[in-house]
Amino acid sequence: MTRPILPPPRRYFPIPDGRYHVRAGLRALSEKDVSASNDWRAFQFDNEFSKYRVNKDACRNEAMGKYYLHETSKASVECEVAVWFAKQLAVESPDYFELHQGSSVCELECRLTKETISFDKHGKLQSQAHYLSLFDALSSQVQEDLAIVVLSGESDMTTSLHLCAPNHWSPADKIAKSFVEIHNPIAEIEKVNATAAQIVQAMIYKAPYERFAWGICCDTQLNQHPEPPPGQSAGRSFEDAGKRLWLRVERQTTRGFPDSQAALFTIRTYFLACEDLSKLELEKLSSALDSMTEASRRYKGVFESFDTIQNSLQSLLGPVEMITAPKSRHEEGE
Repeated sequence: MTRPILPPPRRYFPIPDGRYHVRAGLRALSEKDVSASNDWRAFQFDNEFSKYRVNKDACRNEAMGKYYLHETSKASVECEVAVWFAKQLAVESPDYFELHQGSSVCELECRLTKETISFDKHGKLQSQAHYLSLFDALSSQVQEDLAIVVLSGESDMTTSLHLCAPNHWSPADKIAKSFVEIHNPIAEIEKVNATAAQIVQAMIYKAPYERFAWGICCDTQLNQHPEPPPGQSAGRSFEDAGKRLWLRVERQTTRGFPDSQAALFTIRTYFLACEDLSKLELEKLSSALDSMTEASRRYKGVFESFDTIQNSLQSLLGPVEMITAPKSRHEEGE
């Protein structure tokens, strides 16, 4: 297989009004948005693909059970989602994936990894000992992390998590939990959690959605598990001399499966170096940090180093006049 040429990463700056918000911030997606844009796609590929793949391989080599967890009682739902997943990759990105559908076995040709994934019509992986399931195999072909949410009566539960780029939280703490339980640690989440039932219903039964979340970090390490891999430090060391600042952006999407009362949730992590932000963007970022309550600053891990971070942003603003912000998608999120 010839490995295709990949485009540069999409650039998202999700602080349009210079304020920090804790709200759902859902925007409906449509394939009508396809004109010269990847924004309608659940799975986005760029020339940093190898970095994400290396990270997922490192998680597998460390202990995949730390990053991929699923409820066996909902295995059939995961299989259904995985079959859609395979087909969707071929629909969204035909340059990178080709699906061959046989009478009993399907094969997905993955040109980025030079792997071929075989599975039956029920979503069962065929002869791929390296992977634990079809969902695991497919999740390893993309740059996103993934979760499956299932609704049963009035109760919802996260039944599958494939998360190799956790942002200071553990999949083990979220698996088999409800929307409310998962989001409870977020500061000032009460209003969002009060509408949890409507949000889950929308994820399953309405159009696909997109939302954004953001935070400040001092490196571009994808895996920020609270129990770090061997040789990796934990925490946010903003006080270290000469530390660069990065805006860590998450693009999150949902896809519904009404027949199974389920939804697929994707998380794609991007990094923007603060030194590369325009003056307008730096001002909005600094203003958004100022607008945070103490509780939100603590949750985001910036409380102890708040002055250091703001001083660094002010030094980047400096006396030199900078051009206005580059063209970028602007959405809101926590």
